[in-house]
Amino acid sequence: MNKLIHISLLILFLVILSACGKGDVTDEIHKYLEETVEIEQEFQANQEKVYELEQKDEEIYKKIMELASDEMDEAKELSEQAIELLDERLEYVKLERTSMEESREAFEQIEPLLEKISDKDQKLQMEKMYETMINRYEAYEKVYEQYSESIRMTKELYSIFNEDKFNERDVYSVLENVNNSYDEVFKANELFNNETALYNSLKQEYYEMNNEK
Repeated sequence: MNKLIHISLLILFLVILSACGKGDVTDEIHKYLEETVEIEQEFQANQEKVYELEQKDEEIYKKIMELASDEMDEAKELSEQAIELLDERLEYVKLERTSMEESREAFEQIEPLLEKISDKDQKLQMEKMYETMINRYEAYEKVYEQYSESIRMTKELYSIFNEDKFNERDVYSVLENVNNSYDEVFKANELFNNETALYNSLKQEYYEMNNEK
């Protein structure tokens, strides 16, 4: 089984500018930008839990693969443990998604403020940031969908190990599906990380731009 993917983030934690005197619009935008950072701290905490559970799952899988054919009782016991861990992992992934949805809800409050930015350079930069962040949210949704499907397929694999008798062909067939599903998770995650990196870069440029004004 391919090593499970750790969905990496998080938005770069930049120091809030002391932008008093720059105008209400700039101050309000800064407020929503930093609110998304605060919300996604919870995302990061849940992400770390997911990663820990991935490691435990990988350990169990290796143990099962090392068992002899006459050690099926132990294989069943380990499979049951793995399924419980997968259920727990899915709950944390759902919490990740909730945090991301809350982050998006806060960030989208910026959209009606874009037209109120008087400085053309700042407006253009903020529009790029906004578009990139929305793309990032969309990319995460694909990660969530692919990751949830991968967990479902992995549970199917462990369910086979939990049977009294199973066909090795079935195991390899499901295992291939699991590996393919995690390949899709990796691709979706790579896009998400790229959008995150781009947003972080644009955000830093935006803050630097404001400092110079």
